[in-house]
Amino acid sequence: MRAKDLFRLSIGLLMALAMAPIPVVAQVSPTGNYALEAQDFGVPPQQTLHLGEPHAPTPLSAPGTKTITTAELYERLAARQPMTLLYVNEAQDGLAIAGSHWLYGAGRGQTFDDAVQKRLAQKVGQLSAGNTEAPIVVFCFDPHCWLSYNVALRLAKAGYRNVSWYRGGREAWKAAGLLLTRLDQEAW
Repeated sequence: MRAKDLFRLSIGLLMALAMAPIPVVAQVSPTGNYALEAQDFGVPPQQTLHLGEPHAPTPLSAPGTKTITTAELYERLAARQPMTLLYVNEAQDGLAIAGSHWLYGAGRGQTFDDAVQKRLAQKVGQLSAGNTEAPIVVFCFDPHCWLSYNVALRLAKAGYRNVSWYRGGREAWKAAGLLLTRLDQEAW
């Protein structure tokens, strides 16, 4: 098969996947607290990157972003609202919500002017076609993961105005009975 034909086949498969309905495997409750996604751990929001242990209780919100629940994210995806999903967990299994972009290491770094910030801004600029109003949802493993919090802060600092932090992450998605799929890490 020629490269051109393989490319067309790949695009066709991607389009078919994008148009496929989201399988309903559970009733997602609007009041659910999946994987403790709404639990207040008493951690105040912070404007700076979290440089400590990445697996620790997080705040309920990240400045400059909106916190989104499992029910809200499911509703948006089921309604086919356009958005870019960024998965920033560092687990090696790569299980996440279908259609997500796995940006391993994006939640690390030291400051808002480091190499991670520049690489992330470039990658998200590509994914959003440079639209700082484009809806972006950032998530990680669970509400004990600062990596997604850091990426949400980084995106807000980069001027993105429609960033949602999915605090519950993949474990809340799984706890709601929703399917996960295996992703490959993307170059960024």
